[in-house]
Amino acid sequence: MIVLAGCVALGFAFLLSEFARKVARITALIVLLAGVILVYNSESPLDRAIENSGGLWQSYSEARFASLKGQNIFINMTADWCLTCKVNERLVFDDSEVQALMHAKNVIWLKGDWTKRNEEVTRFLNRYDRVGVPFYVLYSLHNPGGTPLPEVLTKSKFIEFLNKEFP
Repeated sequence: MIVLAGCVALGFAFLLSEFARKVARITALIVLLAGVILVYNSESPLDRAIENSGGLWQSYSEARFASLKGQNIFINMTADWCLTCKVNERLVFDDSEVQALMHAKNVIWLKGDWTKRNEEVTRFLNRYDRVGVPFYVLYSLHNPGGTPLPEVLTKSKFIEFLNKEFP
């Protein structure tokens, strides 16, 4: 909202007298800068989503992932600005049938936040020669190297991947 206000003020700056334009530009830049700082320093909505997921999601870290080797793991690399990520989360991962199946197969859900270019997430993406999100990988005892999944998922396709990876 603050960033939008800064953009509006900047737009009006072009319609005013020379002095008023300078004042409006300075004001707009201050508001824009404040908005960017506020957004960058705020708690990630992803952090809040993990906290409010009822224990489904755990935050990804290299150490956490290493400690889970040999278990059934689903990794979701995502970002707050990623529209495809949000659609997959809403239509697939939030589905009660998918959640029940993952629970029945003892799958641990890890979510990595790349909103601010987290270095651990970047290293994970690089291991698979990926340059962005969404990126999903299923790991199991019989497939410790993981199975990367497509970026766009449907509920039926994801269930098919789960049943194939975790028989």
